[in-house]
Amino acid sequence: MATLSGHQNQGPFLALRLNYSPLQPQDAFGLGRGMSFGLTIYDASTNPGYLQLASGEQYRVNHNVAGTHLTLRQCRRPPTLTIEMQTSGENSRCVVRHNTGMVEILKKYAQEMWLPVQIMSPIGRSLHLEWNDRHRQGVYLLTRITGEAGNVLCKFDYNSYLSITIWPDTLETVTFNLLKANGYLRKIKNVS
Repeated sequence: MATLSGHQNQGPFLALRLNYSPLQPQDAFGLGRGMSFGLTIYDASTNPGYLQLASGEQYRVNHNVAGTHLTLRQCRRPPTLTIEMQTSGENSRCVVRHNTGMVEILKKYAQEMWLPVQIMSPIGRSLHLEWNDRHRQGVYLLTRITGEAGNVLCKFDYNSYLSITIWPDTLETVTFNLLKANGYLRKIKNVS
């Protein structure tokens, strides 16, 4: 769809894309059955857990009963990333560090699903992702992506269909409507 960049192209960069997997029968992100955003997610509801990177790479993750110690399985040597759990009082976050210097911060939502809320570049710049706190039974709705200064790079409106507006309030604004039928994504329409 687009590559979002914060801070006048200083990064980080986020390739906003849609992925489809026939092995994902539910509509977990409001996009349609089997559809997801190309974002890093960590599902800790099972042991081993399941980590899917924005690149599409998938790993199983062993975690202890408390979920504080994480170990990647099926990881090539030398590993290209590390994953750790950080806890401070009631706030927990899962930190995915890539050997490129990029860092992704994931926050826990319902049903042990960890979703990205911050993506940091090697030079410390960041993008912020906001999710709907009122998600319905296992449906996680991304509402907007902003730069460090609070400028909105992309917004998502969930009505009878999903409307994705990239670079809102600029001359380059692009809007896509995603239309579903029988729970499946059927059509993507550029309405800009």
